[in-house]
Amino acid sequence: MKENAITRRQCIQGAVGTVVIHWENNLKIIWHYGYWTGISSLIIKVPEKDVTFVLMANSDMLSRASHGIGSDSDITRSVPAEEFLNGFVFGGAELPTEPYSL
Repeated sequence: MKENAITRRQCIQGAVGTVVIHWENNLKIIWHYGYWTGISSLIIKVPEKDVTFVLMANSDMLSRASHGIGSDSDITRSVPAEEFLNGFVFGGAELPTEPYSL
C-alpha cells in the first residue's frame, strides 16, 4: 500500500487526533485515534467505499505514542490500520453478507 499514493496525498488535520487524507485515487480516508493510560482506540472511515473500521483496546498499545501514530498523517504506522486498508479499501476483500453470530 505504501506505493499507493502515500507520498502524494493531501492531508488536513482537524479536531484533536482527527486526520483527513485525500488519496490520489479520489478516496478520502478519515481517521482518528484515542490514547489514555490503559485504553486506546482507532477509527478509520472511507466514505467512497462505504466502510468504517473501529478498534478499541483495553490497553494503551493500540495507539501508543511510541508507534508514532498521530505524530504525522501516516496511518500505516498502525499495523491493524494498514491491514484494513490493504484488505478492504485497496484490496479485494469483502465484508460478510450474512449476520455473524457466536
